[in-house]
Amino acid sequence: MRKTLAGFVLSCLSSVTLAQSEFVEIAPITRELAKDIALQSEVIDNQLRQNIHRYQQSLSLQQLTSATNNQSLSKKVSAANLSLSERKGIATYEDNLLQIRLADKSMLADWEAGDDWLVAYVPDGNEQNWSTIEAFDKDGNVHYLDPNEMPNMPVFVIDINSKKDLQAGLKVLNQEIAKAGLKFNKKDLPQYSSAANNQRMRETAKLTEIRLNNDHEPWVLGSSEIYAIVSGINPSKKEAVLNVVDMPYLDEDKKTYYPNQIMLMWGQYRFGAANIMLYEHDDNYNYKELSKQLIGAVSKIVSAAGQPEIGLLIGIGQAIVEAMPDRWFSNEDDYVDSFYTLERARSYSGYYGASGNAQITLVPYTLPK
Repeated sequence: MRKTLAGFVLSCLSSVTLAQSEFVEIAPITRELAKDIALQSEVIDNQLRQNIHRYQQSLSLQQLTSATNNQSLSKKVSAANLSLSERKGIATYEDNLLQIRLADKSMLADWEAGDDWLVAYVPDGNEQNWSTIEAFDKDGNVHYLDPNEMPNMPVFVIDINSKKDLQAGLKVLNQEIAKAGLKFNKKDLPQYSSAANNQRMRETAKLTEIRLNNDHEPWVLGSSEIYAIVSGINPSKKEAVLNVVDMPYLDEDKKTYYPNQIMLMWGQYRFGAANIMLYEHDDNYNYKELSKQLIGAVSKIVSAAGQPEIGLLIGIGQAIVEAMPDRWFSNEDDYVDSFYTLERARSYSGYYGASGNAQITLVPYTLPK
């Protein structure tokens, strides 16, 4: 390509409009509910104690409030759940997002022993700019907590169930990617013999180890939710191929995981090469709008490139980074790391991403018939 890769990517993305208006404000809803729950703490304490323990530290807010006699609060939670699901574009898959959870498992013993507890909510905005976390006591008084220091008393948090949100959101993303024609289809395989096609489809890359140095999360956000955007070039068409992959086991930094997860099916990618971009999920966005930005940016790169070459893979990866939420969502998805131009039939042992924040072991694996 005549331009430098960085200049080429930036020129292609210059007309992509970032949709600030699609930011979904959650804090005004959860703040009000946090105060309501705090004022009802003596009523709901028994219900919490029946459900919160060492093996389960969260509870659906709908389940909690439905067990009380406060019909007004229960209806408010139902309305908030539906509103958030619709605004986030996932109501088809999930309409019961709100939860109450213990902020950290280290607080469990003190809470079980009967210590007073507070109810907090997750602020909107970039977490790097948070100066305080608001929390309410049983009398409705506000306490201001340090976002970077674990509180010395039990705190429950009213927020969105990130696992439910991400699972529903990934369905929407992959659905929209398929509608745009960027999802791999077996018809896209080059027309080799049937035996050759079958063999290509069985060659995979398995993620056997992964470790994150930093997952970026303040205590009020709880465990992280990591997902991957896998990208490459269609084996027979001048199009990108995208797939969004959940990694639900990966919830703590500085810990090595051994998932044995299939990340790449090599028959789906031209040149036997692909990228893996890792992101940390946060809550404040509409997934359909995210898919539009992602699809638009990647499609623009490929359409402007002329004949696809293997070097275009890095451009696709950079387009994903440019299009992702850190520039247009407030409590954004945190960029974790990128693995560019991973190659078929090659092992990557203790391999660091471009940012040095994630380390993986990825090995060739042939699936049986």
